[in-house]
Amino acid sequence: MLALKVPKRNAQETLARLLQSGALARGVKIRRDERFVYFPLSKRVSMRGYPVVAARFEEHNAPRSLREALQGKLSEAELEELVAS
Repeated sequence: MLALKVPKRNAQETLARLLQSGALARGVKIRRDERFVYFPLSKRVSMRGYPVVAARFEEHNAPRSLREALQGKLSEAELEELVAS
């Protein structure tokens, strides 16, 4: 997957721009190392001369519901007591 490699000190500003442009790929976790943040891209972008590199990302599977998020943490009886909207 393509990623934008950004120095950590510029990560917050770059994240906001990627979100605004719709270029941040969803469903994968943003990677970091000691000096850089790697933003997964849904489309090729050019920002401030930061390089676009190939990188592997871990999938980010967010729970679809509160019940799903709490499964394995609460008993079935406790899950049954959850209020559904």
